[in-house]
Amino acid sequence: MEKEGILVSEYKANARYFKVNKGYPLYQELKSIVFKTVGVVGSLRESLKQIKNIKFSFIYGSYAKSAENYLSDIDLIVIGIIDEDALIKELDKMEKKIGREVNYRLYELKEFKKEIEKRNPFLLEILKDKKVMITGAENELRRISER
Repeated sequence: MEKEGILVSEYKANARYFKVNKGYPLYQELKSIVFKTVGVVGSLRESLKQIKNIKFSFIYGSYAKSAENYLSDIDLIVIGIIDEDALIKELDKMEKKIGREVNYRLYELKEFKKEIEKRNPFLLEILKDKKVMITGAENELRRISER
């Protein structure tokens, strides 16, 4: 992988250390694949599968914009009539697994629609920004948000 330019290495003392080459032309695509499968998105998808009646869930903020750093938390919106205790339990397990804090906002679908109708600036900004869908389709979310 180093020969292909995907990784770079350096020697320190008697050890050789590898890291991802952020200048590699396909870096963003590879990062996206990892992010969506075994990374944060894959972990969230597995965790949220355990909870019934989620209509939509998505990541917003720095993770969705690929502007995260090692201190970044994960911002999540969950829409549906769900058992919030079950959500907390699953997110706690996930936080331990990935070593990141997950901050979530929970809305029932009716409540979410009302907030959009009231032109809630927070939600309007999130809806126009980049997001990573976990549950549901983005075009369906957009459709219910535009009514």
